[in-house]
Amino acid sequence: MRGWASPPESGTNAAQPVPAAPDLLMIMDAGAALNALAKFFQNSQTLTREEFSLLVSKSQNRDSGRKP
Repeated sequence: MRGWASPPESGTNAAQPVPAAPDLLMIMDAGAALNALAKFFQNSQTLTREEFSLLVSKSQNRDSGRKP
C-alpha cells in the first residue's frame, strides 16, 4: 500500500488527498451554527468567508446565549 505522499503512477486518474485548510472550523454544535446562520440571513443576503468563520466560531461558544 502506498503512503499519501507518494506521487500517482503516470496515466492514472486516482484521486489525490486534499490537505485540510489551516483555518478549518471545528463545528461541535451543528444546531447552534445553523441557528446563527439562519438569524444572520434574516437581515442579510450575503456572507463573506471571514464573516462565516466568525459567526460559526461565536456560535460554538458554550456561553453563546443559551440558558442552562
